[in-house]
Amino acid sequence: MTPNAASASSGPSRRSFLASTAVATAAVAGGMPLLAACGGSDDGDSREGTTSGRKAQKLLPAYVASNVVAPDIPAKNGSALGFTRGVDLAALKTSVPKKLGKGGSIKIMSPFWGTPPKGDNPYYRTMNDLIG
Repeated sequence: MTPNAASASSGPSRRSFLASTAVATAAVAGGMPLLAACGGSDDGDSREGTTSGRKAQKLLPAYVASNVVAPDIPAKNGSALGFTRGVDLAALKTSVPKKLGKGGSIKIMSPFWGTPPKGDNPYYRTMNDLIG
């Protein structure tokens, strides 16, 4: 047999099996405290990670239909409003009557799928002026 030839037993050896078993045991043992932190309380009434019924009604905001524009085709069963002609911009109502910002700066992180706009973007400048 030459030094570069494949060995006759290409399967896992006892030594590699024991080493992988030791690594798996250490990973499970080390992960147990992390899994224990995910557990809930033992009060019997708590179902961690679930919210339904009255508790969900307390958390969720009440639905308020938009009245900014009257559609040609009203929404039905959760569908979107429909329009058969252009919307008269003079007839639109203002959804937010005053500026909500106080002129300070904020930093956000949000997903953006596309090329970032240039620094002095007119759309962003106008939106910043409108929201304060």
